[in-house]
Order: sequence, then structure tokens, then C-alpha cells
Amino acid sequence: MAVDLFNGEVVTDDQNRSRELIGAIWDNPDIAIENTKVAVNYLQSLDNVDHAKIASLGWCFGGQQSLQLAINSKDNPIAATVIYYGRLTNDTHALSGITWPVLGIFGSKDQSISVDSVMQFQKALNDTGITNEICISKCRTRLCESFQQQLCAQRDI
Repeated sequence: MAVDLFNGEVVTDDQNRSRELIGAIWDNPDIAIENTKVAVNYLQSLDNVDHAKIASLGWCFGGQQSLQLAINSKDNPIAATVIYYGRLTNDTHALSGITWPVLGIFGSKDQSISVDSVMQFQKALNDTGITNEICISKCRTRLCESFQQQLCAQRDI
């Protein structure tokens, strides 16, 4: 299921509008968090869905949202969290409610998410006792996905 965080608005070529929509969520993250939690609850209400296999996955801005869902799902755990880029936190208190595996996939030469911030995130996960796998490829940008997919293809999360 892809969660709609922009109330049905689709932006494909207007970078300014995209920034406005994302900025609105950054200014009020509770709306997006609640939206993703409602999506999980909906999936859990379906008879043909195995609750033990519901996970979150996001790329870039969606990676941040995947992490935010994990941080805010202590009372309704999911099976796994996958972050393919995205803003991170090293706040162990915020991360402490995550009791399932986290997979993070990043590029070492990405200019928006530094290797240092990824390493701090991994340290916080480790300090909190969260099972995790962090993959950092030598990619310059997020465009070398096939390499990263191969790098992490054998991970069993």
C-alpha cells in the first residue's frame, strides 16, 4: 500500500510545489505520522493480510516517513522498517520503542545524507539494541539503485 501524504495531489515536474508539500509535513509531522498509522491499522483489519508481515518502506522523503512510523508505532508494532535514504535521528530515546529490524540503504557520496549521520544513526540503533543492517554503497547519488539492491539483496530482515 502506498500512503497518500499529499491529499491526492500529485506533483511530477514542479519542484517548488513538491518542496511546499514536503515542507508542510515537516512543519506538522503529526499529520503524516497519523496517516501512516491509519494505513497500518487498515491493513491489520483485512482478513487476508498477515499482521506479522506488515512492514514500512520508503525512499528519500518516504524513508524519513518510514522511520517516523517506526518511532511512533510502539503500541502497534510492525514487522520491519526499511529506509532507503531519508532524514535520520540518533535520538536513542525516540528510537527506543522500535522492537523490530531496521534496514537502511545509503550512498557514501550522497550530498544530502552524510556517511557520518548514517553512522551516528547506526550507533544509536546499536546502543538501543535494535537489530539493524546498514548498507552504504560507493554510489555518488541515489541513482545507482541497482548496485545498492545487489549489495543488500541477501539481507533477511
